[in-house]
Amino acid sequence: YEAFPDFPWTEVYNRMSNFVPSLGQVVVVGTPQLPDRSATKTSWLDFGPRLGLAYKLGNQMVLRAAYGVYYEGEPIPETNLPGSNPPFTGSVAFTNDKTNFPGAVTLAQGFPAPVTSVYPTAGATIQAIDGNFRIPYAQQWNAGLQREFRAGIVLSASYVGTKGTALVLDPDINQPVPGAGAVASRRAYPNFAGIPTVESVGNSIYHSMQLSAEKRLAKGLSFLLSYTLSHAIDQGDFLTAPQNSLNFTEDRGNGAFDVRNHFSGSWTWALPGHWNSQLSKALLGGWQLNGIASIYSGLPFTVTSSVNTL
Repeated sequence: YEAFPDFPWTEVYNRMSNFVPSLGQVVVVGTPQLPDRSATKTSWLDFGPRLGLAYKLGNQMVLRAAYGVYYEGEPIPETNLPGSNPPFTGSVAFTNDKTNFPGAVTLAQGFPAPVTSVYPTAGATIQAIDGNFRIPYAQQWNAGLQREFRAGIVLSASYVGTKGTALVLDPDINQPVPGAGAVASRRAYPNFAGIPTVESVGNSIYHSMQLSAEKRLAKGLSFLLSYTLSHAIDQGDFLTAPQNSLNFTEDRGNGAFDVRNHFSGSWTWALPGHWNSQLSKALLGGWQLNGIASIYSGLPFTVTSSVNTL
């Protein structure tokens, strides 16, 4: 059982505000409209059972299997975004006229204060976190056989899988739908621009076949050879905005780390030899050949465009 009592993060003086979709407004935390000081709730139901077993089949074969649930406490940058909303932060701009030195704003005068309205001006971009945010978790399982042969060689074959649930994504819940007319009129909340929102709505799945051959050191030779055939599928990640925030299923596809084929090998060979003299033994004895090789297929990539075609 894992609990994160200090998560979600709070600010000592409640200097955070969050967008509340049901109200269509930005509200300061710790108020009757948004009593949760972190803008979301603490999860107290994070049970992570683990189970493993090993069963001996004869004298030279072993069956192994395991299952577990693992939670991930979220780092600060993903969940303190309500602290970057008005009225507690903002930006201002002013221009000095190079031909009007007497009327220029000097550093001694200080910078103009930003607008401190609870409800930002029209067209503002707001950072938000889902009020029902959950701790992401992964289910992991495996099953495999291991067999020992002569000459100290051990062969292994395993199936390994992982399923990610409640993974963190950052969709724009105010993404305009394609169509004619002004962009604002096609947004769910026309008074605002983008509203990227931290949500635990992502899912992933990973399946793999993992084979290995190991020769323990005997007669100066040892090696470890491994091959993995796998497939990883997800809906994107926190750093990549979905192409359609209103329909995550359209982003389901090969994960950014989807390496289908991966072979790796390492070996050590102590060179044999019989020496006729102490000098030849000192110069030629004790040498080894060592090697490491890693061969794998390429990573997929996503084609993006800097032009907003909406």
